[in-house]
Amino acid sequence: MLAKNPAFTAVAVLTLALGIGATSAIFSAVYGVLLRPLPYPKPDQIVELREVSAQGQPMNFADPNFDDLRSQSRALAAVTEYGAGVESVSGGSEPRRTMVASVSRDFFSVMGVEPIMGRAFAAHDQHVGGVPVALLSYGYWKQY
Repeated sequence: MLAKNPAFTAVAVLTLALGIGATSAIFSAVYGVLLRPLPYPKPDQIVELREVSAQGQPMNFADPNFDDLRSQSRALAAVTEYGAGVESVSGGSEPRRTMVASVSRDFFSVMGVEPIMGRAFAAHDQHVGGVPVALLSYGYWKQY
């Protein structure tokens, strides 16, 4: 039947190709977003906690609340803080808008990474009124 009717054969092959291609694309997207493990040690033990405003909007922890969570938590092995945003960084000929992340001192140990050069944050780096400390990404360091 397929050899006698080339139009039917072309439609059948095209339908199979589209079906297999769509299935592969959907599986790849689902795997990339939902199934692939996070690139951190023990990714199944990493959770995200947020405070919620009276209007039901998620928000970052206030510093005193985060300190209480860190000191009083018995269910979590470690607690770290992460927030990202765009900031103006100056020091060159003109300020530049740069993507930055604010993290607490134990962020790198929780994520299982270490700086290529220098050191990670220490406890004294997070004291109020302390000297500001920054870690640069490799790409940012090479560019500037």
